[in-house]
Amino acid sequence: MSKVVRRDRGEIRNDYAYETKEGYIKGLAVVTRTGVFTYKNMDGSIHRELRHPDDVFIKASFDTLKAIPITMRHPSRLVDAETAKSVSIGTTGETVYPDGDLILLSFTITDKASIQMIEDGERELSLGYESDLLNEPGQYNGIDYDFRQTNIVYNHLAVVDKGRAGADARISLDKDDCFEVKSKNEKNTIKNEVRMPIFKIDGIDYDTPPQVINHIDKLQAKFDQASNDAKGLKVIKLDSGDFRGDPKLIGAYEKLQGEFDAQKVKLDEATKVDHSKAISDGVQIRSAIILKAQSVMDAEGLKKLDTMNDEAIMKEIIVSVAKEDVRKELRTTLDSKSSEYLKARYDAAIESIPDRDPLKIAEQRKSSSPNGPNVNTDAIPDADEARKKMIVHNLGLSKGDTK
Repeated sequence: MSKVVRRDRGEIRNDYAYETKEGYIKGLAVVTRTGVFTYKNMDGSIHRELRHPDDVFIKASFDTLKAIPITMRHPSRLVDAETAKSVSIGTTGETVYPDGDLILLSFTITDKASIQMIEDGERELSLGYESDLLNEPGQYNGIDYDFRQTNIVYNHLAVVDKGRAGADARISLDKDDCFEVKSKNEKNTIKNEVRMPIFKIDGIDYDTPPQVINHIDKLQAKFDQASNDAKGLKVIKLDSGDFRGDPKLIGAYEKLQGEFDAQKVKLDEATKVDHSKAISDGVQIRSAIILKAQSVMDAEGLKKLDTMNDEAIMKEIIVSVAKEDVRKELRTTLDSKSSEYLKARYDAAIESIPDRDPLKIAEQRKSSSPNGPNVNTDAIPDADEARKKMIVHNLGLSKGDTK
């Protein structure tokens, strides 16, 4: 198997080409075909090569026709990054498809001088490409051939002078290079067999201009992309209906909804709990603490009872029963102690407090005070009033809400 370079003929057709507002030539050209090709060797001899549909119409080969340079005449060697800018007069497009045994390819020519030459009649095209050549003689459609082309890779598309196609198609790379010639008995396949491209709609074939087919293909591609995007969306059911959205956003929403529902369940369970016993026990405890406070605290301290919690009152009781010279230090010490420590000190402190009726204590203070009463006996709560204040304190209610 050997790697060879070939130039095959094609043609720009008037019915497939048009001039743009910028002055460019755009259109669709027949660039090659399948079948048996006759080639002239560098030494002048002739041989035939088969371009079988299985080798010509495969995607890997088709893709090399897209976006390759168009040149005026064949350059002296295959086009590459170093020579493309200096030899290119345009480029092939992305639309390429078979039509019978022909290959049609979209193109755009932008060079002004080359456009003038084409308008003056130079319409013949010649593909420059490489292929592997298999020495497998045979017969195809009744025509003998000597070799078979495979692994076809296209390089450029040249505009050539129809009358001098053989000479102009020459690319001097190696001794195996050759160009296509037309035998005397070969019919003009390109001119006689070019047809309008066929586009199938609901099973019916329609002759369709290539520009229309190209536009439909683009619309179909957009539709396919939108369909694929839609497949990636997740459906979520809301009260107002079903919605599609980004899976990540919907996932985050569902996570928050789950956390909300869990907290709601906890709240519902909490509201079902009977707190009456806890409130009753709390009222009894506070009432007992207040009674002890009334036995040992001064008038100023008693005025603050409603604003103090149980632990604060217990601290005041502990300090009040202690010796006066240690009260300041003791108050500071108690502020840093735990609830358990405070409860133990309180229990020890109240053992030294006689169990006396607060009303009698108030009366005694009233009679013993030269300036009159220090305690407003009307402000000393009875058991029911103490219970109400306890509820207000524990539940954070405003006065009047316990009625």
